[in-house]
Amino acid sequence: MNRQDQGVRGIRLKEGNRVVNLDLVEPTDGSVLVISEFGYGKRVSLKEIRPQGRGGKGLILMGIDKKTGNLVAVQVVRPEDEVLITTARGIVFRIAVDKVKRMGRAAKGRQLVPVKNGDIVTSVCKSVRVQENAN
Repeated sequence: MNRQDQGVRGIRLKEGNRVVNLDLVEPTDGSVLVISEFGYGKRVSLKEIRPQGRGGKGLILMGIDKKTGNLVAVQVVRPEDEVLITTARGIVFRIAVDKVKRMGRAAKGRQLVPVKNGDIVTSVCKSVRVQENAN
């Protein structure tokens, strides 16, 4: 393997950190949905997230502590989208993105789903909301 085969460093992580998600972003007025393992979430405007150069250290996107748990998902969303949030015990919640409050990058967010008795959020899937015709 030579130098051209190795690629380049995308992000520089501190010890104990890990990449949660990677997504392509179009220059729009969209937002990012952030959800933690204890069901806390929020939307952050894409305008608040500045582009990073090669090997950048990133930005704080959510205040993480014992109450919120670790970050589970980051999704680029539009107001007309919905998300399905799944817990380790198999409970699924369907939430309209426009009902999730927009907050600043360092805020903890609000509890979107009630996670109880040792359960945690394990995955988040984005879906496009279908508009029904009133015929």
